Amino acid sequence: MSTTRNPDAVIALTSNPGGRELAEKTFGEEIVWLDYQRPGFDMSRRIAQLLDENPAARAVLLAKHGLVTWGETGEESYERTIEFVSRAARAIDEAAAGRFGLGGQHTAALGEGAEVRLLSDSLPALRGALLG
Repeated sequence: MSTTRNPDAVIALTSNPGGRELAEKTFGEEIVWLDYQRPGFDMSRRIAQLLDENPAARAVLLAKHGLVTWGETGEESYERTIEFVSRAARAIDEAAAGRFGLGGQHTAALGEGAEVRLLSDSLPALRGALLG
């Protein structure tokens, strides 16, 4: 899985102590950041206030929670979500400079025919352990 479409990137960004700074550097006026507060009417009112104060914003990042996007259509909102998730993942990858990642492939891909050899080698041992 590519880290550029990994939704964990938003949680990693919004839950990181340096997340707000990285988000502001990455997205600038395109986002508003809401420090953590309990969900409910007060939170909704605060988001509305932040958006009124920042008309260029296209998304809201909620500390320790996630991302809110919108659009004229469901498709536009979805595309915006993918865009912000992808940009968050790239920002984290760049800031990490290879020290950590957001998932992705952890093992080498099997070559052609290797899965048959792997199963042939491992299934008898598994069968023995189960029947053992």
